[in-house]
Amino acid sequence: MKLVSRLLGTFCLLLFTLSCIPKLDVAGGDQTEIIVFADDETYEMVGDELSSILEREIFTPTREKIFTLIPKSPSKFTMYNRRRNVLVVGVIDNPLIDSILAPSARRKAGAGKNFVFGDEDIFAKGQSVCIVTARDMDELKKVLGEKSDAIFSYFYQSVKNRVKDVLYKDGYQEEIADRLLLSYNFTFNIPPGWMVEEHGGKRLIKILRHYPDRFITVCWEYSPRVLLTYKEACDLRDSICSVLHDGDMVNRQRSRMFNVDFHNMNAQKLDGIWKNDELVMGGPFRTYIFSTESAFYFIDVYVFTPGEKKWLAIEQLETIISTWREG
Repeated sequence: MKLVSRLLGTFCLLLFTLSCIPKLDVAGGDQTEIIVFADDETYEMVGDELSSILEREIFTPTREKIFTLIPKSPSKFTMYNRRRNVLVVGVIDNPLIDSILAPSARRKAGAGKNFVFGDEDIFAKGQSVCIVTARDMDELKKVLGEKSDAIFSYFYQSVKNRVKDVLYKDGYQEEIADRLLLSYNFTFNIPPGWMVEEHGGKRLIKILRHYPDRFITVCWEYSPRVLLTYKEACDLRDSICSVLHDGDMVNRQRSRMFNVDFHNMNAQKLDGIWKNDELVMGGPFRTYIFSTESAFYFIDVYVFTPGEKKWLAIEQLETIISTWREG
């Protein structure tokens, strides 16, 4: 069984006593919704903590919640347990908790050895299930505080994995990947349905898909550069994207730059908001700037998805550029 929980040391294998429940082919529901099963008393006590853990906000440029919690009574468990993201919260001896956790897991929780359990594809394919339990309510609140990042990361990584699975369920455009590598000495695995515009003479390519608009822009030079200042990085992006995207500029008050690892190389990452004052538009972008032994690269991802959650579109682009490689 595929386990996202292997990536998180704070999680252990969730063994269900309800394994006889028939599974749907594919889990339903929105990728960014988490169904929370908890009785009224429990949710009243820990609902705010759960919201702060999972309904984290980003600016895109409006406030956008990463996840939205949908509380449900345990009595409706069989109606909603086939959603993509399921969280069960309660103290030990809670009937729902006891009916789901295997005896070995209940013993660990009762002994104070482990209170957070996660597993995938339990009631449906493409599903992530997490159980958070404790011996009493005070301990439950403590567990939520101590394991908050692990709980968030569990669901966040699960969604990222599903994004990748959907993008590459039919493979990638191998002919284009081979041509880019032969022509420019670098390439990406570009999913089916995505377009590529090549401007080799200008050392620029665009990878894009519409409805909603998602763009990857790659510029390069055949010689490495030294690290850039924040102003230099913003100026570089403005010089490229203002031409490609009809005057878009970096909102420098709502953006930042920091160092990251990109394919085991030190890279600079711009993370922020683009704006277009003339068209009264804006949205999130991320830019990676780095040098190899033989070249300098500028890789920018950009979305315009009014009315939709933008972080999912950004994750699609991040997934594609994670396949970058040189010849």
